[in-house]
Amino acid sequence: MDSSEITDPLTSTDPLSNSIVSHADETPKQQPEEEIPVDQSNNEATSVAFALDPNEPPEEPKVSFCCDLDRTLTTMPKTLFLPTVSVAITDLREQIKPAITIEDANKVHDMAGKSFIAYLIRVDIDNLRFESKHRYSEFESLRNLLVHNYPSVAVPPIPEKHSVVAYAAKPGKAQQDPKIILKRKRLLQSFLNRVASHPKLQGCHEFHLFLKGETPWSDIVNMSGPVIRRKPSMAALVETKILKKPDPTFVAAEDYTVRFSNQITFIRKIHKKIVGYYVETAVSSMDLGALYNGWSLTEQSLSEAIEQMGQAVDSTLTATNTLHSVLDERFGDCLSEYIKYSSAIQSLLQTRHKAHLEFEQISESLINKQQQLQKLESTEHESQRLAAVLAVEGQPPIPLPRPQGFMAQLNALIDNDPEATRRGSISKTKDLIVSLEAQRETIRLQLLDLNSKIHHDLDRFQRQKVSDLRDMFVSVCLVHRDYHRKALEAWRATKEVVEKINT
Repeated sequence: MDSSEITDPLTSTDPLSNSIVSHADETPKQQPEEEIPVDQSNNEATSVAFALDPNEPPEEPKVSFCCDLDRTLTTMPKTLFLPTVSVAITDLREQIKPAITIEDANKVHDMAGKSFIAYLIRVDIDNLRFESKHRYSEFESLRNLLVHNYPSVAVPPIPEKHSVVAYAAKPGKAQQDPKIILKRKRLLQSFLNRVASHPKLQGCHEFHLFLKGETPWSDIVNMSGPVIRRKPSMAALVETKILKKPDPTFVAAEDYTVRFSNQITFIRKIHKKIVGYYVETAVSSMDLGALYNGWSLTEQSLSEAIEQMGQAVDSTLTATNTLHSVLDERFGDCLSEYIKYSSAIQSLLQTRHKAHLEFEQISESLINKQQQLQKLESTEHESQRLAAVLAVEGQPPIPLPRPQGFMAQLNALIDNDPEATRRGSISKTKDLIVSLEAQRETIRLQLLDLNSKIHHDLDRFQRQKVSDLRDMFVSVCLVHRDYHRKALEAWRATKEVVEKINT
């Protein structure tokens, strides 16, 4: 079939072009295979990354709010929750804190005596102050609720569950390894601030109640109704049926997501090796500094120089500890988040893929029924023509030859009045076509809406990703600069002392 004959139902101005058979009571004509909703805009851009549409009109301002926190979240700038890294501040740990912080993580016990880690959340926005405590399972429940209520949004990720569960299983581990607790606090804090800065998710009233902590979370979940848990899988699209006419924009988005995930996964792997190297270097430096200090006590003429060597090693040790700690916090955490973000986007694209597949399937069913109706009406028309000719000649009507085959003969034995059966089939087929037309139009509109919302959220995600990567790269530059500055100062001072040694 010539592709030039195919009509795109999304761009056609003819309202009847969206239906394969516009009137079921008319004799249907053979229609060309139908196009599916395809967005042809900016395909070149999406082949590299998610498209950014500079001509996209701004969203209409929100005028109704469910609570005071909703109003505040909507009106506050996004940088209040996701502050950018400032190059003017020398110590990265003195950067501006977000409006929502997790101040502490303590082991607590429930009514049954089971222990778990509770996170103390503090909200400080404008004139609003809230504090609440939540366990990991409640963070997970909140995210599941957001995924369920906002199917066209890539919901920010949370840290993996098994690590937090390990804390509850081994209560002493939290105190023995505070760095792990700090990492979990940072990632959960990032999740809350990303939700608060999202133009759609920030309006979720369950999220507001989660932050306020005035109502038990279990009661909030019960009031919200059942939540369908969706576990995203990077291989999900591979297992899904292939679309006959996929949208190039979203195909490019799927390809880019996989490539981006692979890239940052490999970078994180190398990053862990580098951080591990710095940790080992710090441990070795600590031993070396102690040896230098001990050696200086046994040498008289070289005592000052050897002691200064030990001090330089100790200074380098302090700088190295800061280096690997900040690298893990500012670089490693961001990589971990975006690996999980890739899974969230993959799940989002899978949702759209399934909706598109449903549109194709119902369109195909409609075409099949339209062709079936053509055959039935053609047979009926031929039967009526022969009956009219024979009536004029005064001869009895001759029945049409029946289909051959075992099943056809079996049906003929059961069917005593094939003409009445055929007319009944025509009527039922017409009714079914009308029903399929209505279903298809509903799905078409839903798919168009889903396409628009997902494309809009991917654009927003791309802008946020650029900002996050900028902060991540700036942090890496600053922490390396500070590390080498401190090391240079220490070894310069050591050089001056060593040069005074009389040989």
